Order: sequence, then C-alpha cells, then structure tokens
Amino acid sequence: MELTANEKKFLSLLKTGEENATTGKELGAFYSAEDSFIRELSHSLKIKDVIIGSCPRGYFIPANDEEARRVGRRERARIAKQIAAVRVFDKYENDRLGKGGH
Repeated sequence: MELTANEKKFLSLLKTGEENATTGKELGAFYSAEDSFIRELSHSLKIKDVIIGSCPRGYFIPANDEEARRVGRRERARIAKQIAAVRVFDKYENDRLGKGGH
C-alpha cells in the first residue's frame, strides 16, 4: 500500500530504538494535532505492515529483531486486554438482548 504524506513524515520523525522514542507530544506539536491523530497515524501504518513501536515514552522504529518481538508481545497483550473489556458487551447482548429484552 502507498503511504500518505502524513505517514511518510511521521516515519521520518521517528528515531530508532525504544530508548530514543519520540514522544506523542513532540509529534503532536509538529502536526499541531491531538494525541488521537498521532495514534491514528501509528495505527494506519501498522495496518500497512510497517512495524512501529510504542511505549510510555513515545513512538519508535524497533532497532533489532528482539525489540520488534518485544513490541509485538506488548501489542498482543494490549489487544487481549481490549478484547476482554469488550466481552461485557457480548455478555450484555446474550443475557439481555438474547432473551428478547431491549
């Protein structure tokens, strides 16, 4: 997939290695944008198979295979937590809506 101009610029602003992470605030200042815009750019790049790391300090390009694996483990754990939280809606639908309630 072709990268947008914003995605290309975002990548150019990232440093290599978690210890060199660029903060969301720094990225947001460049774009004059909110954190949600930065998260959306990161997400859109991941959908296009670009590996971007994120940590409490910010965003980065993994420096090596081990760092990329660590990023993958963190992403999987984060997504698992989100899925667990969404299960409450499945339970609601099954318990309430499945019984004909509205």
